[in-house]
Amino acid sequence: MIASIRNKFIVATLLIVLWYVAASFYDPLIFPSPLEVGRAALDIGKGGEFTASILTTLLNTIIGICFALLIGIFLGLLSGFSKYIYAVFHPLVIVIQSTPVISWILLALIWFSNDIIPVVLVMFSSAPIVIVNISEGVRNVDKKLLEMAHIYKIKRIKIIRDIYFPSVLTQLLSSTRLILGLSFKVAVMAEVVARVKGGIGEKLNWAWINIETADIMAWTIIVVVITYLFEKLVMKIIMKREEIVE
Repeated sequence: MIASIRNKFIVATLLIVLWYVAASFYDPLIFPSPLEVGRAALDIGKGGEFTASILTTLLNTIIGICFALLIGIFLGLLSGFSKYIYAVFHPLVIVIQSTPVISWILLALIWFSNDIIPVVLVMFSSAPIVIVNISEGVRNVDKKLLEMAHIYKIKRIKIIRDIYFPSVLTQLLSSTRLILGLSFKVAVMAEVVARVKGGIGEKLNWAWINIETADIMAWTIIVVVITYLFEKLVMKIIMKREEIVE
């Protein structure tokens, strides 16, 4: 673990040094130095709207993830247990997954109110991942275990609890880990394009309009840090709950 921390520190230091060197060749308005970005981040942190902006984007992200999980689990189970439903939904899910996020944002601008676009985009980008993982969790259950369960006339509720549930839970945790890293960034992107009020996207928009490059880079670093912490926190809570259930 110490070696891992040391390696990360060395890599981070090297990147900062390279950043300083590159910034020395450009005007701060075009490519600010780490020091200038750090100052901008401190100024952002001191602002009264900093916490409110983060909470707004987090709320949009969490609501979108909740809808994605509800839809994804329901459709994933249906397509996992029924080959006919799988045949219908699988190509549709692949199409949705393959469509660029920016295309969904532009369509959402036409179809929905700007305020709900981040929630809708998080749901659209995350639900297919959950559907695919849940359906694969059902379809990949060991057929020999199912045959043995039927031979010994084990009750259906026990088959679901002891055979299907562990497989589906593994896939659900895997898909949750994937969408946590994706969803917050999608929410911010949707806020920027849709010019949603109150979130991080609004702050990025303001910085872009006023050509505040240091602010754009500072907010970008903040988004990366929050995404990392958000993913780690949620997964820690999920894993603790799983240990309690076990």
